[in-house]
Amino acid sequence: MPQAHGPIPYNRYNMPTACDNVGGAWDGGDAPFFLKIRGLTPTECSADWLRNEAEWCVDERANELRLVANTAPTHAIRMQPGRPQPCAVPYSLTLPLVPTWSETVTEVPSMGPLGVTLSGVLIESTLWAVHNGFIFSDELQYGHALGPRPHYLHYHAAPPPRRGGRPADEDTLVGVALDGYPIYGPLPNTELATLDACNGRRSAAGGYQYHARTMAQVNLSEPYCGRLGGRANNWNLVLGCFHGV
Repeated sequence: MPQAHGPIPYNRYNMPTACDNVGGAWDGGDAPFFLKIRGLTPTECSADWLRNEAEWCVDERANELRLVANTAPTHAIRMQPGRPQPCAVPYSLTLPLVPTWSETVTEVPSMGPLGVTLSGVLIESTLWAVHNGFIFSDELQYGHALGPRPHYLHYHAAPPPRRGGRPADEDTLVGVALDGYPIYGPLPNTELATLDACNGRRSAAGGYQYHARTMAQVNLSEPYCGRLGGRANNWNLVLGCFHGV
């Protein structure tokens, strides 16, 4: 097993750790609300029974980008027998509106969120998804609700498109990293050399942005920690490191 080190995940999110058997509709308040999904037996179902909630708020004065969401996706998902069922899990997240660049990169957490999609579903580290084999399954693109904080759906790669949509490409804004820089879809193979160790590059407008990778663009046979003194990982399906602070 590769070395599993890394900093504590950025304390910019408030994620509940379990689900209660309570019902009703979340009113958007500060108190955590858990909606346990029961009686779901299909192997594939629509996300309609988990209504997506994702409200973004821009506060220029405070230089903050705030999100209130419930981890429900905007696409069909697959249910696996014996695994935790997804719940509507409200949480809040605050990111820098204008990120601060750092020449010294920061290692992404070996467990926990790296960023968030526009739909409010968190993107997690690939480390343990590789160890438990989930990353190699066909359901990778759908996300899953298994992990140290069970019942909330999350991704380990770029999310699938909405029903009838096309997969993300280099021009598709997928989400935002926890350091505030945007995450776009994968580049073609001919342009991978333009990415730095963090999976980022300068945009045509002069800004900085990350690009997720496809499974075929990542060599999981390499050690997890292998670049920049271990601060950049090789299993960089989404991020290799943070370039913001």
